Amino acid sequence: IETYRPVFLALDSAGALYAADPNDRVIRKYAADGQASVLSGTVTASNRGSTDGPASVARFDDLRAISLDPADRLFVLDSNGRSAIRQIGSDGSVTTLLRAASCSLPTNLVPGTLCTASQMVAKAGGQFLVSEIGLGNSRSNYTQLRSYTVQGAYTVVAGLPSAEGSSDGQGS
Repeated sequence: IETYRPVFLALDSAGALYAADPNDRVIRKYAADGQASVLSGTVTASNRGSTDGPASVARFDDLRAISLDPADRLFVLDSNGRSAIRQIGSDGSVTTLLRAASCSLPTNLVPGTLCTASQMVAKAGGQFLVSEIGLGNSRSNYTQLRSYTVQGAYTVVAGLPSAEGSSDGQGS
């Protein structure tokens, strides 16, 4: 039995609403006048995947987040066992910008590899703020916020890779 999952939403500067639908594995656009369309992907029974290309060819697997940067460029966080940050063009075409190299539980879940990315926000200048969980003894035991560049370099914005619990404060 497959559980219905809520969609992820983002709003552009013109008032259009974008929805990353992890159930149908498509990106939808709702214009300010209410017109709805599938921007990228195709609603079919066998549309699961991680394919870049034109809107009608693009495939998504496990959509986790959607975000617009200040220039209204659209991005999604998707995963097919290896998390990826993918850009959606205004024509619905898809390009993978950054993908985790290797993710196997629990040995390759190294901090900063995008393997456990759960949320993402696009920032100005082509950077992404990503929330990643850490696993220990097959359970989540920390969260870090990391700022990634398209080249894959990252800096830790907040959180320690080995700390459980919650604490207020700056950065680490």
